[in-house]
Amino acid sequence: MKKLLMLLIVVLTMTGCMKEDPEVLLIKDHKDSLLNEMTLGEAFEKYFDKTSWKKEKGRDKEIYVDLTGIKYERDTKNEVVISYKVSGDSFKFSGMEVNGEEKNYLYYMALMSEVYLAANSEESER
Repeated sequence: MKKLLMLLIVVLTMTGCMKEDPEVLLIKDHKDSLLNEMTLGEAFEKYFDKTSWKKEKGRDKEIYVDLTGIKYERDTKNEVVISYKVSGDSFKFSGMEVNGEEKNYLYYMALMSEVYLAANSEESER
């Protein structure tokens, strides 16, 4: 009986830890008309080979959500980190790094056009 109770506690603890933060879901679940009903999270998952999301509080006490995307191109691993600042029920671009090098908003927009193109081409093939 004790073993069953311990197992139940472990399972419940693990289940609780697996829930995503509402701020992360705000961005991942965002729908954009340019994505043909796909969410932003789904579009990033289609574009990148691997994605992970992390919420953190900045030095300015604001909440930030970072997307880390790994993309392999021509035997090269590229790590992209996009940071969004969350304010209530909205978010905006805050910063971006590619392989540890800071990039500006124009670079972000170029990447997002690639993400949108990949999302739309994947959708049209189905």
